[in-house]
Amino acid sequence: MKNFSCYTSRTDHVLSKQLQLLWRYAMVFVAAFFVMSNYAVAQNATTDLTNCYGSCTSNDFTITEVFLTTDAAGTDRVEADDCLEGGTIPVYLNFTFRNNTNSDRTGIFLSANVNGTPYKICFPGLLPKKQSTTYTYSTSIDWVCGTNLVLENTFVGWGSAGEQVCSNSCSQATPSKCRMLGDVIVNTPLIPDFSYVPECVTGGQFERVCFTNETTGGYQNYSYVWNFGDGTTSTLENPCHTYTSEGTFTVSLTVTDIRYELDADGNETTTEISRTVRTETKQVEVKSCCQFSVTCPSTNTDLGTFSCSNFSSIPALPTTVAAAKAAPYNIVIGDNPCEVIKVSSSDSETPSTCSSEDQNITRTVTIWDDLNENDIKDAGEPSQACTFTYTVVADKTPPVISVTGHTATLGCNPTASEITAAFGTATASDGCSGTASVT
Repeated sequence: MKNFSCYTSRTDHVLSKQLQLLWRYAMVFVAAFFVMSNYAVAQNATTDLTNCYGSCTSNDFTITEVFLTTDAAGTDRVEADDCLEGGTIPVYLNFTFRNNTNSDRTGIFLSANVNGTPYKICFPGLLPKKQSTTYTYSTSIDWVCGTNLVLENTFVGWGSAGEQVCSNSCSQATPSKCRMLGDVIVNTPLIPDFSYVPECVTGGQFERVCFTNETTGGYQNYSYVWNFGDGTTSTLENPCHTYTSEGTFTVSLTVTDIRYELDADGNETTTEISRTVRTETKQVEVKSCCQFSVTCPSTNTDLGTFSCSNFSSIPALPTTVAAAKAAPYNIVIGDNPCEVIKVSSSDSETPSTCSSEDQNITRTVTIWDDLNENDIKDAGEPSQACTFTYTVVADKTPPVISVTGHTATLGCNPTASEITAAFGTATASDGCSGTASVT
C-alpha cells in the first residue's frame, strides 16, 4: 500500500515563457524529490481515513474531472500522439474538486485503486468555496497507451471549515464529511479505433463486414459515424455492412465525445461543457462470395440400354437446373452463383435402332455461370461438363413374311379378281415396329 501526501496545486494565471520554464523545472525537481523519498513522506502522512467517517453520502465536494498529464506540474495534458498504442509511459494523475459549500475548506483526502494498486492521497491545500480546484498527484504512474483508466472504489473525505484534514487522526474525522464515489473514469486521450471481420453469408455475392468499436479515452459519452467507403454510413456502435462489389474500401470511424456538467451528487447533467471529435481510417478489403460450384456424379453415370422395345424411355436431354439436379443425372449445383446458372446438353450421335451396329452414345451435360446473361457459354465464364453414357441396340432381326395361297384353275381369259384370288394374301411382322408393309 502506498500512502502519500505529495501534491501540486495550480492557479489560473498566465506566466511568461521564462517563468513557465522555471516552473516546470521546479516541479520536475519537486516530483523527483518526492519519488526518491516516498517512504519518508508516507511516514509523515495522515492515517488512512477511509473507514473513519461513518455514513458517507455528503455532497459537499464533487470530483468533476480526473485527467492525465506528462508533467508533475499538471500543465501538459497527455495527448494521443504522446506514445504508440500499447506502449507504456509515466503520467501524473490530476484531480479537480468542486467545493459545493459556502465556506473554504483546507485539505481533502482521497483513496482509490488504480490498476489494482491502492492509493491513499491527502491534498493539504486550500479549496475555496463554490470553486473548482485542481491538484496533481506528484508521483507518476505507468499508463498503457490507448487503454481506459478508472479510479476504483473511490472515497473522498474532508473536514469542516478551518479543519486541517491532512493532519487529522482517525478519531478526529468529522462524521459524514465524506462520500463513497465508487468508480470514477479517468479522462485519458480520446483514441478512436476499430477492428473488423469480413465473412461470406449464405446468398450473399460479396462479403459482409462486421465492425467492432474499440475506442478508448475521453469521457466515454460517445456517438459514432461510420463511413463504409461505398457511399453508405451508420451511427451504430458496432455495425455490420454488406458490400455490393469487391475491392478495397476506405472505412472511417468518427467518434464524438461530450463532457457534461456534473451536479452536486456527481451525476451528469444535460449541460454540455465541451466535445472532442476524432477520426480513425482503415483500408478494408472486400472479396467476392459468389461461387460457381458443380459436382458431377462419380457413379451411376450409365443411363441404361435401350432397344426397339423401350427406345422411347431414353432420358430427355436436360436443359434446366432442375432437370440436371434430378435423376438420373443427379448433378450437384451450388446455390450462390455470381449470375445465372445455365444448362445445355448433347449426345455424341443421334440414337437410332436402324443403325447397322449397336450405338455407345456419350451424353454431355454442360453447366455454366452466365455472367453476361446472353444464354451463351462465353470464354472466361466458369463451367463444368458432366458425361453420361447409354447404349442403343441395333435392330438386326428381319421382318417375317407370311403368304397364304389358294388352289385355283384359271381359264384363258381370267378376270382380275380371279387372278388375285389365285395369289392369295401376304402378311409381314417386324420385331422393332411391330408392323410392316408388303408390295
